[in-house]
Amino acid sequence: MKALSKTFALTLATLHLGLTMVCMQGCDLAMNPLIFDGTPVEATFPVISPVTLFPPLVYSVDLEDILSESDNAVDSIKAYNITMLIDNPGAANLALTCNMTVNGDTLLTMNNTPASALASERTIFDSKLTALGLSYSPTIVPTINGYLKQNPKPRVTVLVSGVGTPAPLNFTIHVKLYSQVFTGS
Repeated sequence: MKALSKTFALTLATLHLGLTMVCMQGCDLAMNPLIFDGTPVEATFPVISPVTLFPPLVYSVDLEDILSESDNAVDSIKAYNITMLIDNPGAANLALTCNMTVNGDTLLTMNNTPASALASERTIFDSKLTALGLSYSPTIVPTINGYLKQNPKPRVTVLVSGVGTPAPLNFTIHVKLYSQVFTGS
């Protein structure tokens, strides 16, 4: 049994050394950049209104904040997810009809969408939300990726306006952008 254990250990050590050599020769960081999650950036919209109509709410998001935890030289950044959460301590059956834009480009629209559908953070790309009245613009990710190509990264203006029923309104909309940061080393 001891002889078998030594043989097995020697075989594993040889295999490990061989794989290490292959990786050292085959892994070129210049050709295979490292990928990190960027720091999520968020727009938050508190809505408190005695009536169903809420005025346009504006939030400025600095896209440079995506890089706040990166110490590496950045090759590129790509958006890969946008999520929404509605924190609703108010009306139990709140429904929203509203429009949200990024620098004037439509991000999403909601048509009588129940706030309860977004009581936990969900991707806006979830097809189940379409049946609940939420739709996103198919051009928004390429638009945001265009902003992420700029150096330095710009500030973008996120605007939401619409109607919530029933009144009075007391809720907060949270929208987050998740991204991947590609680095050369």
